[in-house]
Amino acid sequence: MTDETLKYLEDLKNGESITLTKDSPDEISELIINLKNLGLLHKPTKYGFASDFKNRKYLTKLIELKSWTEFLNWLDGQNTESNISNNFSGSTIGQVNQSSGNIDLKSPIKQNIKNNTDKIPKTKSVLEIVSWIIGIIAAGIAIYEFIIKSLIK
Repeated sequence: MTDETLKYLEDLKNGESITLTKDSPDEISELIINLKNLGLLHKPTKYGFASDFKNRKYLTKLIELKSWTEFLNWLDGQNTESNISNNFSGSTIGQVNQSSGNIDLKSPIKQNIKNNTDKIPKTKSVLEIVSWIIGIIAAGIAIYEFIIKSLIK
């Protein structure tokens, strides 16, 4: 690992967040994405990455080893299931509320129904108008030729 990469890791370990840009070196970009995939980093902003306090020991070990492969080998030797976990406490993901009776709402449900006619253009193009006129004339000629002429005979 380069000194610049180690400085980024030190900043993350010290609670700072870093932002990846197009100009970020490839080594740093790959390392940050890999740490995010392991659950050691989170994204406080769209392009920013930060570490939780509980993951400082992993960043410290990575800085100490100065090698991603050695870090992964060390991590495999740890009991990773109890050390790294996704914490969804306080989250409503997967929560299902069921009731067998009426529910009293604290606030009424408001629906905003938009009229989709706003998206339909109010003016018709010249081509559309001309095609309608030609269609009406053709229909009139067809009716005259096939129905009215046969009734006159």
